[in-house]
Amino acid sequence: MERYFAKIINNIVVRVIVAGPEFASKLPGLWLECGNKSGRMRCGTGWFYSFKKDDFYPPQPYPSWHLNRKLEWKAPNHYPRGKKVYDWDEEKKKWVLSKE
Repeated sequence: MERYFAKIINNIVVRVIVAGPEFASKLPGLWLECGNKSGRMRCGTGWFYSFKKDDFYPPQPYPSWHLNRKLEWKAPNHYPRGKKVYDWDEEKKKWVLSKE
């Protein structure tokens, strides 16, 4: 069964491949399984790996957002309730009604 493996250099995902575990185990460098049944998040190039949490997380979407204990990026303000769609305005540091 083929699985996803991420090559990690300095805690950064530099490549993701689909391969069998036998093949991935023979590759040079640090390759970690991601997604599927690994218990880790599926990741992409440019993502980060936390050795402490043993999981991957995406790049920071905006400078004002912070990474929580679950490796999720959170805005300084909660997303508004209701059925309307909002976008993050980094300059104003708040959610604004989407133009779409």
